[in-house]
Amino acid sequence: MTPRTNPARTGVTWAGLDELGLLLRSLPDVLQTEAGTVIAQAAQEHYAAVNAVFPAQDYNGNLRRGNRLEQTGPLTWRVRNTAPHSHLYERGYLHVSGRQVDGHDVWVPAAQDIRARMVSDLERLLARVATRSGVLEMA
Repeated sequence: MTPRTNPARTGVTWAGLDELGLLLRSLPDVLQTEAGTVIAQAAQEHYAAVNAVFPAQDYNGNLRRGNRLEQTGPLTWRVRNTAPHSHLYERGYLHVSGRQVDGHDVWVPAAQDIRARMVSDLERLLARVATRSGVLEMA
């Protein structure tokens, strides 16, 4: 019997936009480290925000315990939940009694604001580098 995987688990992968990622990867190592710090801080902030929303004690504590923060590349982080029922908490479900149990919208709202700040910080970093090198003149 093959083990089943659960594609319905919830999570967010933190990576810069494709074009922004290409620019960041072309930076010198020192600046890549600075960009990596910005991305890591955003991922850690999202991880903390999700942990704060999940109940400390659900039925068995698996929701909060299932949260994971993983670095998957030099400029990429993943925040995910490995609890088998995390998607039910996020999206809601139909109870066996026929009653609809609403979801809680934890992941996306937390990610939207944090990601916007991360992209803004990375754009400022690139603008600062371009200004110093004379590639871009700031008004």
